[in-house]
Formats: sequence, C-alpha cells, structure tokens
Amino acid sequence: MTAWFNGFLGVILVYAIASLRLGLTEFEAALCVIASNVSGMVSLLLYSAAFRRPWIRKRVIGGPFRTWTLFLTAYFGFMLLMAPALRDPEHFKWLAIPVIMTTGFTILIFGPIQDRMVARSQRK
Repeated sequence: MTAWFNGFLGVILVYAIASLRLGLTEFEAALCVIASNVSGMVSLLLYSAAFRRPWIRKRVIGGPFRTWTLFLTAYFGFMLLMAPALRDPEHFKWLAIPVIMTTGFTILIFGPIQDRMVARSQRK
C-alpha cells in the first residue's frame, strides 16, 4: 500500500513541480518518471546479478557503503542518461525527491521478479 501511495504521490509532485515551477512539458515530466522507474529496475537487477557472483560480492559490494554506492551510481547514472531534463541542476534539485518517490512502482514490479529468481536458485 505504501509503495502505491508513494508512487502516485511522486507522479503528482513531478507533474506539478515540472509544469508549475520549472516550465517543463508533460512529455518531459513523464520521461522523468519513466526514467526513474526504469533506472530503479535496472539498478536492482544489476545489484542482484552482482550479488550472485562471489568475487564481485567480496571485492565490489563488500559492505553497506560500497553496496549503496554501486546501487545509487547505477540508479542516478541511468536516470540522468534517460531524462535530459534532470541534467539541469535546478531541475534535479526540485525533482530529485519526487522522482525517487515514483520508484514505488518499481518495488511492486521487482518483488515478484525477485521471488522467481530466489525460487529458481533454490531449485538448483
């Protein structure tokens, strides 16, 4: 329920701030929301794949700081590549928290995917 709430609230905030404060088009606002969700999914899948490799788990994502560094670098990197409007520091400052909130939809999608990955690994 919280993921749905955050997702919808984030979308409303992105559209409101983008159109009323920053003068972005609806397409640019939608691209920010889509980029955030796609980036979140790609980052989660990248992290899950990296965690299954023992040498990466040991050397790259050995502790919480390095884990979050990998995840956030991938998330913001992909998001900035996909949403040109967020490359402007002023737009990023205003939209960072709302677009992060929209990743509630990614959480809803990733849950069943992770369940399948875990079930498949337990069958092997």
